[in-house]
Amino acid sequence: MTPHLARKLANTREAVEALRFGLVPRSCVEDLTIGFDDLKEWVLGCFPEGNQGEMRASEVSGPFDTGKSHTMEVIRHLANKSGYLTANVEVDGQNISLADPANC
Repeated sequence: MTPHLARKLANTREAVEALRFGLVPRSCVEDLTIGFDDLKEWVLGCFPEGNQGEMRASEVSGPFDTGKSHTMEVIRHLANKSGYLTANVEVDGQNISLADPANC
């Protein structure tokens, strides 16, 4: 098996495993995001380079199962491609809650 084919198989396996658990497969995020080009335009416009060098903060919110985690994965993907360092924190409202940060 060639190295290229082995990597493609690994990416496919990763994608299937992620989808099984309702997660966004990082290796396929551009291909599996409906409206990726529009979201990309908005995200890049929020980065300092696309915003006259100024920083901008945005909120991603919505009801359960509306694509917030998917949107955040796209933002992290584009930030990493642009050379930014990203972090991922899961807030569940019980064990990890912004209302009581001392217990995190």
